[in-house]
Amino acid sequence: MRQRLLSLTVLATALLLSMQALAQCPTEHFPTLSPHPANAAYPDPVLDVSCDATTLIIESNGIPGFEFVQVTPNGLRAQDWTFRIPLNPELPAEWTEIPLLGTIGVGVNGLPAYGPNEGPHPDPWGDPVHAGVLDDHFGHTARDGDYHFHAMLVETFHGTPDVPGEPSPIIGYASDGFPIHGPWGCVDLDCTEVIRFESGWEQTGDPTTYAWDNHEYVEKPEPQYLDRCNGRIGPDGTYRYHATDTFPYILGCYAGLDVLRTPAPTAPPPVPDGAGDGDALRVTRLDADGTRLQVTWDDSCLPETTKLIHGDLDQVAALEPLGAACNVGQPVEWNDVPAGNLWFLLVSDAADVEGSWGHDSFGERRPLVSSGTCGTTSKDVTGRCTD
Repeated sequence: MRQRLLSLTVLATALLLSMQALAQCPTEHFPTLSPHPANAAYPDPVLDVSCDATTLIIESNGIPGFEFVQVTPNGLRAQDWTFRIPLNPELPAEWTEIPLLGTIGVGVNGLPAYGPNEGPHPDPWGDPVHAGVLDDHFGHTARDGDYHFHAMLVETFHGTPDVPGEPSPIIGYASDGFPIHGPWGCVDLDCTEVIRFESGWEQTGDPTTYAWDNHEYVEKPEPQYLDRCNGRIGPDGTYRYHATDTFPYILGCYAGLDVLRTPAPTAPPPVPDGAGDGDALRVTRLDADGTRLQVTWDDSCLPETTKLIHGDLDQVAALEPLGAACNVGQPVEWNDVPAGNLWFLLVSDAADVEGSWGHDSFGERRPLVSSGTCGTTSKDVTGRCTD
């Protein structure tokens, strides 16, 4: 794990002042959401903010208050978000990595924020801002229809853009509890000087794939440059992040303890199965350690015989199978699931002929060669279930 040491004097001061500053429930930073006229096909946005003694609780249905413009194959769906953010965040002596996938924080409009990379398909771990796959608010929908941001604009959250020379408002909270501001901030305690903060990360290669490998953090002495985590200790002694125009856009790491992240779901997210409006492939754990799973899927065009192919998630870009559960029916109880993180999908299996590995906006997922699992020796993709 990468580590960073902070001055113990600064640490103690920042921790004390952070606790004093954030002990009150910060509801004043959250806007009142109204449905956008262009979003009539979706539920009205819901946002509820409350606090208990130690936690800021943000509940949302995941529907934006701005116009939703679909830029991925995934339609917008209402969610059931509950984000639990520490009210008294701690600033330890070590920074920690943000997750490669999933939530790193939440905007003040109740929509989640993700890190500066996409998933393993189609361009493995690439920078979505660089790739131009985001809408005007620097967000898009994932496979389950959940809208999220990869970068953040003040206008998205407060309705008006940043005013140059004026300190930016809070536009979100990181999972470790520290606030996320827009790019402008005060240099001194009386705020006689306001500057636009910039990322200290530099691009070293083409971030179309493997965004993190194509950037490196370079510490700079000038006051406008942020630390590795894309934040700084302000003139009042409290830590805050700043959203920036360049990588990593929101967070480069956690400066604080990520102690109250929203728990991960007990099952993997649903995977589109090419069946139009049908339900996605869904998985439920049957035991605590995940060695037994129940798999269900849309059966509107269920083939006579089906196999469940699986492989190592770290090698998903290559789509090399480790094995398969053969001749399965709906639902399938998959016993003796291999340890580790897996990808898996359903494929038709008739005699020795294997069917398509799914067909979506990215095309056939595997070349026209049988995987060899369950005794198949050839492949036929003409029977794809696409509507």
